[in-house]
Amino acid sequence: MEVWDAQIGKVVTILNVYGPYLNRADFWDSLLKMEIFDDRELVLGGDLNLSLGVSEVWGPKAYPDALANFFIQSFARKNLLDIIPPKVSPTWRNKRVGVQRVAKMLDRFLVVERLANGVEVVRQWVGSGGISDHSPIFLELRGRSHKPASPFKFNPSWLKEGSYQKLVAGLWVQSIPEDVDFAGAHFYKNLQRVKQTTIKWAHDKRVLDNQTLSGSEVAIERLLNSCGMGFLDAHSKEELLSWEKKRNDILCEREATWRMKSRAIWLQCGDENTKFFQAYAKGRKCSNTIWELPSAEGEMVSSFEGLAALGVDHFGTLFKE
Repeated sequence: MEVWDAQIGKVVTILNVYGPYLNRADFWDSLLKMEIFDDRELVLGGDLNLSLGVSEVWGPKAYPDALANFFIQSFARKNLLDIIPPKVSPTWRNKRVGVQRVAKMLDRFLVVERLANGVEVVRQWVGSGGISDHSPIFLELRGRSHKPASPFKFNPSWLKEGSYQKLVAGLWVQSIPEDVDFAGAHFYKNLQRVKQTTIKWAHDKRVLDNQTLSGSEVAIERLLNSCGMGFLDAHSKEELLSWEKKRNDILCEREATWRMKSRAIWLQCGDENTKFFQAYAKGRKCSNTIWELPSAEGEMVSSFEGLAALGVDHFGTLFKE
């Protein structure tokens, strides 16, 4: 089904899927190859009949889905984000008691990354009620409102960079100038100088890293193709190792960053790990964001300006007491 969403200004394709119990890998392989997953603002949802880890099964005899890693990697390849609910809870129960009880999160929405990045609010949650053994699930997409730029975030891995260490050493003033009244003000001025320069340094580093990655891929392919079916000479082998080290250093830094953001268990599944953890981290960001709060009058406030005003009022009252 295709619907026009006036608030976000896009045509959204909604695909309802009832996942099979048998031959699941073949089913999803065939489904994800369909053209509907290419260049569309897509939302896929329904009883997918799958779970994505130990946190989505409950009960003494409930076991994790044996194909969980397969599903995670398959969805990541199609840029489908699993929007984690604020509280992960079962969507299906076998309605038994004691050691025979089993509950799983089998129903969910998957949102294509491009659509999730283009809206301000994207969240899903599990409801209750109904006569089915499955609980209802809900998805909310909401267009963007005015919001200031995200605050500066420092990456601790920068401290390992020699160029950054020299930059900080050159900017940091050790002695307290005569026109500064106390050490705290001097420390604050040092931080401000370093912050402004760090922002530009980090931007330039990303640009340079991207150029180095592209250049290393070209150089590595050239060196490997130059030897044909033979062996590289000593000079070419040394050059190859140098390019591989440059590439691996950048990739390891980026993977460590996404691994820290995702707070997930690092899967031993090959080169697709990075894409999975990017998607997982974005899913966590959606679930960890405060989307709305009640006002003193009991009304739910969801705009950025309204949430900011509630925060100012709350802490203003708190620190006056």
